Amino acid sequence: MITVLPRGSAVTPPGDDLPNTGGPDLWILLAGLGLVGLGTAVTLRSRRKVQTA
Repeated sequence: MITVLPRGSAVTPPGDDLPNTGGPDLWILLAGLGLVGLGTAVTLRSRRKVQTA
């Protein structure tokens, strides 16, 4: 909801309770990076096995 007031109107600013607009928790980021690393390692290992066989 937006309220438009004429210029010069005295309006109190909203409270100090700002919404949490940050990203996800750090553990989710680290878990995702770990899964990416694990997937990379598995892919490289399987490709090396195929080339040597």
